[in-house]
Amino acid sequence: MKKNIIGIASTLFLFAMILLVDIYSSKEEYQLVTKQQIDTIVEKEKIVVLSKEDIFVKDKPMTLIFYSKNSQIGSIEVRNINGSLKYTRTLTTGKNGNVIQTIGAKGDLSYIMVAINDSSILKNAKRLDISDTVFNHLVTKEINGKPYIIVVFDEKSEVSFSAPFNYKLINYNNETLFECEGC
Repeated sequence: MKKNIIGIASTLFLFAMILLVDIYSSKEEYQLVTKQQIDTIVEKEKIVVLSKEDIFVKDKPMTLIFYSKNSQIGSIEVRNINGSLKYTRTLTTGKNGNVIQTIGAKGDLSYIMVAINDSSILKNAKRLDISDTVFNHLVTKEINGKPYIIVVFDEKSEVSFSAPFNYKLINYNNETLFECEGC
């Protein structure tokens, strides 16, 4: 009887150890994306990084890349999982000559990427205000003359991408330089 109990206990212990090793060996570990991994994407995809932003989605690090390639702009979502590079080109559109051009995504991760194409406006631009078409203020982003901006919305944000946004570029005197309603 005692040998049976020891045998059963040993078997259960061995089973538990195998189960733990299996769980921990298959666990995905998320790390910040490295500069070398970004360089790998740039080389492989033949892109120019316009802007990038390290963020956390559901407590897991991710990097958003706003890029240009030939006559296109787009976004790439990048993760470093167990040291391996995982990325997806999520949006692509043709460049245009508008003062501002935007692309965006709504889902577990909601963001807008803004390219400011007018250098005379850009040199005096301090911040970008974004609101919805009902003029509910959504976000203000300090830009201080940067031409490419990534705006990430909080996971709990109720931002609707079903209607266009309003964009307002503000100068250092708090004056409107450019406004685009329903862009």
